[in-house]
Amino acid sequence: MRLTKSIVALALGSAILAGCNNTGSAPGPEEVRASVSVAPRAELVAAAIVNAQRKRMGLAELEYAPQVSGIARLFASEVSNQTSLSHQSASGAGPGDRLAAGGVQACTFAENIARGQTSPEDVVQSWMASPPHRANILNSRATQYGLGYDPEGQAWVLLLVKPC
Repeated sequence: MRLTKSIVALALGSAILAGCNNTGSAPGPEEVRASVSVAPRAELVAAAIVNAQRKRMGLAELEYAPQVSGIARLFASEVSNQTSLSHQSASGAGPGDRLAAGGVQACTFAENIARGQTSPEDVVQSWMASPPHRANILNSRATQYGLGYDPEGQAWVLLLVKPC
């Protein structure tokens, strides 16, 4: 648990520093891109909990993949508006299709989605209580993750990948 708190503290500190603008003027394009690439707090906490679960089971921690997180965030926004939970987008694209369209070549991938959980702890707990979602999180072949959270619709998307 001490490691998880350290990871969260480091991630939050980085997020705060990335958002700093010493000039007192509006942020420029580079600063906007930097702040957009920093995952929101809920995503960072959920990722730290996922990695703590993996470590507890003797597995390697997953590496953050910004490109994969961007894909997860876009789909989390779509999941917020779905009438029923589905891994298929409105256009019929599944997780593999979305990864490929986003330029990610994944030899292994899995996706966990959820809606309605209000905290990172709750969403990871619900995934770990579901055998298929737990298997995805504990997949030893996965080496990277992307996590998206849409707070308005309380939708979560976790993509686990092993790049080719």
